Amino acid sequence: MDFTHDERRKFTRITMRAYAFEHHCGVAKGSLQLKVQLIDISPGGARLKLTAPLGGVPLARGDRVTLDTGLKSARGPLDNLASEVRWVGEIDFGVQFAPELDLTAGDLQRLFTS
Repeated sequence: MDFTHDERRKFTRITMRAYAFEHHCGVAKGSLQLKVQLIDISPGGARLKLTAPLGGVPLARGDRVTLDTGLKSARGPLDNLASEVRWVGEIDFGVQFAPELDLTAGDLQRLFTS
């Protein structure tokens, strides 16, 4: 049986077009600092897009990075999130949080609507 990415996902993703279009955050790998746009997020990971063309994403699948979302939940800031790059496109990439966020998709949605 063939499944789309959405059908295989463990968590529902919150798409930023609906809640916080053009929310910017940062990704770091060692001395590499990237400014990125949050495209979608879930308790398990996020899709990010480069905000400036760099001739491709300077990361590879399996790279360990930290994500600073610039968001603050009732449990504290969502910064320095340990993540692993799971896929890389021309201008966007996906990360998986390790560990997963202790928030529901609804909790994340409220961060953008309150």
